[in-house]
Amino acid sequence: PLEKDCKVAFLFQEYRLLPHLTVYENIALSRSSCMREETARKEITEILEQLDMRNCIDRFPETLSGGECQRVVLARMMFFPASLYLLDEPFKGLDFDLKQRVMDYLRKWQVRYGKTILYVTHQDDETRIADKIVRIQ
Repeated sequence: PLEKDCKVAFLFQEYRLLPHLTVYENIALSRSSCMREETARKEITEILEQLDMRNCIDRFPETLSGGECQRVVLARMMFFPASLYLLDEPFKGLDFDLKQRVMDYLRKWQVRYGKTILYVTHQDDETRIADKIVRIQ
């Protein structure tokens, strides 16, 4: 059961990035008001580095590929301090090798921080990081 003050983060199929904000600013939107700017920048940079996106931190969404936009929304989701994460097709737009690296990082992040993640996928290879699988036909 979820506690009454449980925060839930969503990752939608659409990127939902604000076009007038940089990658960093799009991610930092989810920052807690009590988090210092230096701490936020450090955490965001670390997440982007793990997602092979560090060099994109000051770019705007219109200059990013679909796969890059997908990694930005993943980074924003990971930066948001929630207890439960609901993801809809979180690896869409990523080539096979990149998808494997992102999946591995997401799994390590989940274990390290004790997060609960529920995600939807239509790709069997994307279920390898799941603890439990429910198939709906």
